[in-house]
Amino acid sequence: MRVDFGPLLESKRRFLMKTIWKRIAPYPIWTVFGVMAAIGTIVLLVLTPVTGEQVSSGLHGYQIVSHQVFLAAGERGTNVHVDCPAGKKVVGGGYDIETPDFVKVFSSEPTDGLGNFSDHGWNVFVRNDDTINSRQTTVSAICVGRDQRHDED
Repeated sequence: MRVDFGPLLESKRRFLMKTIWKRIAPYPIWTVFGVMAAIGTIVLLVLTPVTGEQVSSGLHGYQIVSHQVFLAAGERGTNVHVDCPAGKKVVGGGYDIETPDFVKVFSSEPTDGLGNFSDHGWNVFVRNDDTINSRQTTVSAICVGRDQRHDED
């Protein structure tokens, strides 16, 4: 005995299409296309092989610089800052704290510590709520330089 699943599969396909349409129809068409474009971009990024030449694309001298500070007991707030070496720009940064129970982080951003955005340093504003012990905070910046070979482009 042979069973024909064609009509069953066709009804499932129609059901899925109706369900999907009901979900996306209320949204403006540019939202739907935007989501589709984002998914397509992610698929391309995942499927595209990356070589060392593509990664370097004009950047060299990748370096992580750090600065560790011990916050005094009860320190009510201080900036912990690190600068990139001369000629390098910051492309990211972060921090490491001894314990989140006592050390509170209020900001972690590419600024000079005075509220001005900076392209050459990273700043973290922290507070030590421990009134008995000093606690450490380390700030790190990811720095890169421009590849001189690409300056001719």
